[in-house]
Amino acid sequence: MKRRELLHSRQNNGSVMLNEAHAFATRFALSLYRRRAIYSFIPKNACSTMRFTLAVDNGFLRKTDSIQWIHANNGAFVAAQPDLVTADFTFTILRCPFDRLASAYLDKIVGMHRDAWDFREEGHASGSAMDASFTDFIRTITSDRARRQNIHWRPQSEFLLYAAYDRYYAFADMPAMARDLKSTLDLDIVDARSMTGHGRGALQKLDGDYGAMPALDIALLKRDGQCPTTHALYTDETIGLVARCYREDIRLYRKRTGHPCTFTT
Repeated sequence: MKRRELLHSRQNNGSVMLNEAHAFATRFALSLYRRRAIYSFIPKNACSTMRFTLAVDNGFLRKTDSIQWIHANNGAFVAAQPDLVTADFTFTILRCPFDRLASAYLDKIVGMHRDAWDFREEGHASGSAMDASFTDFIRTITSDRARRQNIHWRPQSEFLLYAAYDRYYAFADMPAMARDLKSTLDLDIVDARSMTGHGRGALQKLDGDYGAMPALDIALLKRDGQCPTTHALYTDETIGLVARCYREDIRLYRKRTGHPCTFTT
């Protein structure tokens, strides 16, 4: 049996039950029961597809059931401690940090989800969340406090439970991940993108300069079937802020997936 080394458990000599980093990562480590596998899910990294896949493979849902079930059951498949250390296979999905933050903004802030209020409450001195441009968003979340205020823009490195995983898949190459999981675990991925409406795949991509456009105006573009590209949202300033404040995620993504980031920094 392969020895699994946990990443945060020896950070200090205090009780592991009070180790916040370990406890946080544990909450996102999910069991694929029949596969004896652990999947660490990271929000905005195909996590809806993967959580739905887990629910189907674990026998809790059918492929034709509503995906809304997963949102009330994030904790349903959290792995027990013995399962964490005896797993036959461990994996996670990493995403280019620049693209992940663009996705978080376009989904949660532009979409006016409740997560938007973790970024800016109604009546904020700088306006409500619907007034916020992508530049406003990046300036805010790259502060130390705000960076960890919401799981959709919390650094990816903080979701990792193990010192090393058997596989680090790249969000940028989901077909390759699906093929490998089928070959390795005989796991069939249930693509949930059409069920969630989160993706940008069906929208016309707009180039240009949209970094200063308010969220409400981008929402109107999306309503009409259009959406700025990741490149169109960023400026030199925001590229620099992300490069500095998410440098560990950038290093992690490049090292573990071998894929380049959207911007070279």
